[in-house]
Amino acid sequence: MLVSLITPTGSRPEAFALCEKWMSQQTYKGKMQWLVVDDHPVNPAKLTLGQELVKAPMWWNPEVNTQRPNMSALLEKVKGDVCLVIEDDEFYAPDYIASMLKLLEVSQVAGLSSSKYYHLHAPGFKTLDNTKHAPLCHTALRKEALPLLYEAVHSGHYYFDIELWKKAQAREIPCALLSNTTLSIGIKGMPGRAGLGTGHELVGYQGDRDLTMLKKWLGEDHKYYLPFIKK
Repeated sequence: MLVSLITPTGSRPEAFALCEKWMSQQTYKGKMQWLVVDDHPVNPAKLTLGQELVKAPMWWNPEVNTQRPNMSALLEKVKGDVCLVIEDDEFYAPDYIASMLKLLEVSQVAGLSSSKYYHLHAPGFKTLDNTKHAPLCHTALRKEALPLLYEAVHSGHYYFDIELWKKAQAREIPCALLSNTTLSIGIKGMPGRAGLGTGHELVGYQGDRDLTMLKKWLGEDHKYYLPFIKK
C-alpha cells in the first residue's frame, strides 16, 4: 500500500520544519509519497525528507486565496491508495498516520472531530464543537473518495472541508470520525502568515499560563513550541 501525504505551505519555514519532525517520527514505516506545494517565491520551505515539490499554480499575495489552486495541483499528483492532508501548523503524534489508516479499513473518508486547538500567543487552548466533520488537516481518504475532495475544493464553498463531509454523508459513503483524541493538535500562532480557518484569532481560548494543557496534549514534544510562546 502506498500512502500519499499532501501539504500546502508558504512562508512558514519554522512550522514546516516541525511538520517534517512529526512526520519523521511516525510509527508507520510503509511506502509513502509526500507532495508539497509552496506558493511563496522568496522564502520557500526546505524539504529534507525526499518530498516531491509540486509547482505552485500561482504565487501568494494578500488579495488572493491560493488554497484552492494549491490543493487542486496536489490532488492531481496523488498516486497513493490512501491520501492524508498534512498541514504545516499542526502537531501530529507518532501514531497519527497508523491510526488514520486503521479508520480507513472501515471507511472511505476518515477524520478527527471535536478538534483541539492551542494558541501560542495566549497561551491557551480550546476544543471545537465540530462533531459531524473533521477539518482538512485531520482528514484522510481512500483513493476512491478523492474525486469527492476534488469536487469540494472546486465547490465555491469557503470551508470546503465541511463541504467534503456533507457530500460524503449525503451520498452515504462510509465515513469514520474519531473524537476526543490528542492524535493531532491545531497549533496557532507560529511565525509566518496565518492560516484561513477558524482558531487563528485570540477568541474563545482558555488561558494556560503554566502550559499545563500544552504539556498534557503534546507530552515531551511540547518543548519544541516553547520558543514560540508569547507571555
